[in-house]
Amino acid sequence: MRTLILAAAITALSFTANAEETKQSQCAEIADFAGNIMTLRQLGKPMADTFKLLGGKEPARTMIIQAYET
Repeated sequence: MRTLILAAAITALSFTANAEETKQSQCAEIADFAGNIMTLRQLGKPMADTFKLLGGKEPARTMIIQAYET
């Protein structure tokens, strides 16, 4: 019984570690994407071109619109 509990605890910890790595990876990707949007905006690229380059699907669309509105 102890072995089963120990195995379950180790498995739970590994899932938690993997979930944290996934969150960090996703956060880094979103930060890079936002940086690309701002770079294009600051270079004077039209919003329509940014949609074409980076995609017009959510949440990219919302990020692009917000970057160009400010």
